[in-house]
Amino acid sequence: MEREIPEELENLADLEELWLQKNFLTGTIPSSIFNLSSLSNLDLSVNNLTGELPANICNNLPFLEILFLSENSFDGKIPSTLSRCKILQKLYLSVNDFSGDIPKEIGNLTKLKYLSLYQNRLQVITASILPGPLCACS
Repeated sequence: MEREIPEELENLADLEELWLQKNFLTGTIPSSIFNLSSLSNLDLSVNNLTGELPANICNNLPFLEILFLSENSFDGKIPSTLSRCKILQKLYLSVNDFSGDIPKEIGNLTKLKYLSLYQNRLQVITASILPGPLCACS
C-alpha cells in the first residue's frame, strides 16, 4: 500500500513533533511540512520518500532540533541551507542516495551532537567542516 504525506498537515500550525517513520510513505516531502514553524522534531525515516531536499528546508523551522530522514530514497545534494536550522542537534541522512560534497555550512551547526551520513554517495568528509563538539568525539 502506497501513501503520500498529506498536504493537510499544514493546518496543524502548533505541531511540535511529527513522527511518521516506518509508514511506507511515498512521493516527496510536501512543502507545507517546512512551514510548521513550531516543529522541533521531524522523523520521516524508513519510508520510500524520494526527490531532493528543498533549499528552503530550514527557512521557517527555527525550533527544529531533530531531523531524521534516514532510509529513504532522497537524492541530489545535501542543501547547504540546513545550516539555517540553528539549534539542530541531531541530523540523520544515512541510507539515501545523496551525492556530491558535504556542505561546509554543516560546520556552522554549533548545537549539532549527532550527524549520520553513511551509505550515500557523498565525498569524503573532512574535520574542518565539523563543529567543535563533533570534532572532539573519539
